[in-house]
Amino acid sequence: MVATGKKKLAKDVARAMGKELKALGINWVLGPVVDVLTNSTNRLLGVRTMGEDPEQVSDYAEAFL
Repeated sequence: MVATGKKKLAKDVARAMGKELKALGINWVLGPVVDVLTNSTNRLLGVRTMGEDPEQVSDYAEAFL
């Protein structure tokens, strides 16, 4: 989502995810993950973070929430 540069996409994805989970009877989500990538060689963490910049991560997490 962050790679697109569109915070609205984060909001739209979260809304769609919420609707799908509600349809399945799931009403509790422990997300989004707001880890900041501090080591670019960390392959596992690299694919699930919203970036290296704490402000950008915060902005996208806020949009997602």
